[in-house]
Amino acid sequence: MYTILLVCTGNTCRSPMAQALLREILARRGVEARVLSAGIAASAGGSASPEAVQVMQEHGLDLSGHSTTPLTVALIDEADVILTMSERHKEAVRAMKPQAIEKTFCLTEFVGETGDVEDPFGRDVEAYRKTAELLRALLEKAADRLPLSGQGNGVNA
Repeated sequence: MYTILLVCTGNTCRSPMAQALLREILARRGVEARVLSAGIAASAGGSASPEAVQVMQEHGLDLSGHSTTPLTVALIDEADVILTMSERHKEAVRAMKPQAIEKTFCLTEFVGETGDVEDPFGRDVEAYRKTAELLRALLEKAADRLPLSGQGNGVNA
């Protein structure tokens, strides 16, 4: 099954929200894919930030059971495409597995935009809402570009 890996720093905010949002987007489109998330500085077994959980609840998605996952070479190898929240995360993937650079993109880069998805960690819930809205918009575009079966448009990355 096609596997998408979303990467951020601690795997408590951006990548878990992106994971939940992309799963919902693909399910709505009738597309089956594995959507995973990890953090370049994550500890195993932590939870999503309370603000991320709250904002995803507002979107009808449940992050309460999320368990943080550190980025590993095994996860990089499993992924068909890796979408990072920033250029720094992309460089971290490349440092761990140089050959993976061909399948690793900053999320904005993947959809033809520029910039990083800023980290809302430590900020108020409104910052998380803005991050979630940006992620949804970027991931809708990304879903159009992923080479997934079941999509009506057939557009590939």
